[in-house]
Amino acid sequence: MVLFPGIWLTYLIVDDAWLTLPTTLLTDRGLSVTASIAALSLTGLGFVAGALLAIKFGERVERKLLVIGALLAWMVILVVIGLSHAIWVITVFGFFASAVVGFTGPLLYASTGEHFDSRNRARGISIANGLGHVGGALCSYIVLPAAAVSFALGFAVMAAITLITVLLVMLGRRMNDRSIAELAGCCSPASSAI
Repeated sequence: MVLFPGIWLTYLIVDDAWLTLPTTLLTDRGLSVTASIAALSLTGLGFVAGALLAIKFGERVERKLLVIGALLAWMVILVVIGLSHAIWVITVFGFFASAVVGFTGPLLYASTGEHFDSRNRARGISIANGLGHVGGALCSYIVLPAAAVSFALGFAVMAAITLITVLLVMLGRRMNDRSIAELAGCCSPASSAI
């Protein structure tokens, strides 16, 4: 009943932390604002790369497995960034972190929609994603206090929350290569994922 709101809630805590807090986290790490913004400008190219990869593989490989794999990689990337003292490492791995966001978002939207019958699809996606954005609103209250203890702890908390997302995604159904009629029959209102 709460699977997809839970997925979106945990995913968007970390997603929005990555999107909104890096300059704060990097300046707290000792980098200048200029160096932080320069590094993050380069990492932003990862969003495009990730979206292109989602286009290429999103219909060819089971989306659930792609999301799980990408999120597991994201956990490792976040830990590497958290442990790093070198701006070039943060920039390179930041590119990959952004690529995961660009890759995972579209696949999660597709997967969320597929878990609802056609009568409830828009409502289901809206509720799941809307409640998920509570996570985005909470990200600074979760990540910044941890990062105030240490830069590494802030990123370790993000990695731990990502693990929760992975575990929740594992509970979803495999949906690729199923017909629309089959998808419509799989998720009656009584068995919808929210």
